[in-house]
Amino acid sequence: MRTLIQADYVVGLQDGAHRLLSPGCVVIENEAITHVGPTWNRPADQRIHLPGRLILPGLIDLHLHAGVLAFGRLYADQGRPELFGAGYLEYGAPAENAPAFGPEPAEAGALALAEALLSGSTTVVEFGGETGIAPRNLVAAAGLLGLRLYTAPGFRSARYRTTQDGRLAYEWDRRAGEAGLDEAVSFIEQHDLSAGGRIRGMLFPLQADTCDADLLRRVMDAADRLRVPVHLHAAQGVVEVHEMLRRTGLTPLRWLDELGILRPNTIVAHAIFHDAHPLVAVGSEDLGRLARSRATVAHCAVAMARRGIALRSFASYRRRGIRVALGTDTFPHDMLQEMRIAAYLGRVVDGSVNVAGPWEALTAATIDAADALGRPDLGRLAPGAKGDLVAIDLRSVHFGAVYDPVASLIACGTARDVEHVWVDGRMVVRDRRLLTIDPGPWREAAQTTAEAAWRDATRRDAAERGAEQISGLAPRRWQDSEEHLE
Repeated sequence: MRTLIQADYVVGLQDGAHRLLSPGCVVIENEAITHVGPTWNRPADQRIHLPGRLILPGLIDLHLHAGVLAFGRLYADQGRPELFGAGYLEYGAPAENAPAFGPEPAEAGALALAEALLSGSTTVVEFGGETGIAPRNLVAAAGLLGLRLYTAPGFRSARYRTTQDGRLAYEWDRRAGEAGLDEAVSFIEQHDLSAGGRIRGMLFPLQADTCDADLLRRVMDAADRLRVPVHLHAAQGVVEVHEMLRRTGLTPLRWLDELGILRPNTIVAHAIFHDAHPLVAVGSEDLGRLARSRATVAHCAVAMARRGIALRSFASYRRRGIRVALGTDTFPHDMLQEMRIAAYLGRVVDGSVNVAGPWEALTAATIDAADALGRPDLGRLAPGAKGDLVAIDLRSVHFGAVYDPVASLIACGTARDVEHVWVDGRMVVRDRRLLTIDPGPWREAAQTTAEAAWRDATRRDAAERGAEQISGLAPRRWQDSEEHLE
């Protein structure tokens, strides 16, 4: 089957970088791209003409947490000052004797993957089922949706807790960490390359400060044997940096580097609080170490901005030779918004309009993310690449007049502008609708689960607050009055 897709704008690969064809076309045969160029004059079994559209390579969400994320949504716009904006410690370090994240319904994970796909992400890295979604359920959902998915069970040597006097504590169980790694290895051996090769494995030691050195050394040995990437959180919070300095005398990034964990196949989620960051300010080596290691930073601009945190900065990391890709983290799973916020916050931090341009943001969401996965067949439209494409409808009123379609996309685009999506040359989204399933029941299941969790919020919260107090909604509720108008 040979499919010809023609559009007013096509972003193809030339000399290793994205280049604009206007007009342009893409030809797909047997799941792969065979031609990208201005025209095609040979026969085709199927011709798709898309005037007013922009054709992009499928976007890659390099760091996503699937699930209801009920507690993350409660704490999204509030925070204890001693945590310096680290939202994950607000809800990921429950009160003593309170339950940690429990199992969530499969529908909640499927909903997150559906949202990502509808937003133009054809490849998703789901971070180890950390928030309660079983990776086996994610594999099933990805197979149904036709999505590319990297996942496996996450693991660690310690869990976060909040003591009765409000201090962060670590509950160490090194045997659990070792058993978790063994489970992840077995999962990868069972599922890697399933669903026609769309399911891939990855090792997820959850956080630098919750993994001991022996576990991380075993992780790297396993990654070499399995030939899979490694992905962990590090330098994501000031509290974490202080803990690692106290425990090891090193910043998280330096500790990982000296252990040999930072490698070309390592993805570090966030990597914001390096040794020269103003809130740390204990050195000037971390970013150089990141660059020399050729590890990748998974930057999640929206989730961090919600907590008052910004990378310092998107452009400066790239200038140092650090590969920076993008992820949506908790919510929303909208890579178009992620590109915009990453670019704009990068400009604010640098105080310059001449950095973090739209094409750089697109590269981070495609080529750089694909290279982090060791996948030269993803993130680009070129002969030999997988037939993963996204069609953006630029004819909506909010786009106005279009000169540079990528600049218009970053400035004005939303997930609702993603009209069609192909994975392996198969259309999986048509006219903004999934072709495989109605996700409405998944959303209803997620709402029911979240409401049950919110009713239980007091038991988990270290300060014994209810959902309305945690979220800040309590003072915004309409107050009944004894005086009524006739």
